Amino acid sequence: MANQSVSGSLFKKMVTNGAVNLKNNHKEIDHLNVFPVPDGDTGTNMQMTMMAGIKEVNNLDSQSIIDVSKILSRGLLMEHVETLVLFSLNSLEVFTLKLQKLKMDQLRLKNLFKRLLVVTKWHIVLLWIQ
Repeated sequence: MANQSVSGSLFKKMVTNGAVNLKNNHKEIDHLNVFPVPDGDTGTNMQMTMMAGIKEVNNLDSQSIIDVSKILSRGLLMEHVETLVLFSLNSLEVFTLKLQKLKMDQLRLKNLFKRLLVVTKWHIVLLWIQ
């Protein structure tokens, strides 16, 4: 009977091969154009996230599946947080331009951004805890 357990080394190979397959076929997923926003880059974002996780895993020397899983999830999360921050900054820039058109006074705008910053920080903390 074949071995029915998965070692850290085998798990590392499995996720690496899956990520490479995703990278090689991400354009097919881009053409599905459905989640979370139909903007045609879902596959690209998925493969970028997975490759960031794989980069972290490949730097790991441990053969423990627990260590590999922790490092993989950290790499995936950090890529997601970077994407979230860039998206948030872009959204805030657009939001600022729209508010400027409304001629909102500086004090109200400053207070609004303080509240947005607190919400963004909490979102990142919650992602990190998960």
